[in-house]
Amino acid sequence: MDLFNKYNLPVFLVRPFNLYGTGQQKTFVIPAFINSLLKVKYEGETGLNTGNLEAERDFLNVSDVVKAEWLVLQSDTPGKANNLGPGQVIKIQEILMKIIDILGLDRHINIVRQSDCGNQVKTITADITGITWLGWAPVADMDASLREIVRYEMTHAGYKN
Repeated sequence: MDLFNKYNLPVFLVRPFNLYGTGQQKTFVIPAFINSLLKVKYEGETGLNTGNLEAERDFLNVSDVVKAEWLVLQSDTPGKANNLGPGQVIKIQEILMKIIDILGLDRHINIVRQSDCGNQVKTITADITGITWLGWAPVADMDASLREIVRYEMTHAGYKN
């Protein structure tokens, strides 16, 4: 915001929280879970390694980000920070269980929890009051999006449904 404050440049700031959607790198939590679980389903892997499944995060589909960014640019309100997210958290474990169900795997899969970072924040939620005045709210359905991401990852990994 220094550029806005110092030089009066029309800077629009958006801060999207944890993004998800098709085509993400496999290092992100959702594609990482999916690809590990695909190996369990199709290659006989015996389980999967995870981080802290109790962590709660605010996940936002990339399609909702595009709509929000467009609204912010059209708002003619530079210099304002806009947090993007649903404004409600979901446990990482709940996302994992949804993916396990989509793949038709047994929920009693062997899950090996790796050590956590000692300084990890348990809950991170977006305060979206700064952007709701524009009429924006996320609309992507997480369950439908997860099914789409599973199909995408299966196709790109060469698995047949």
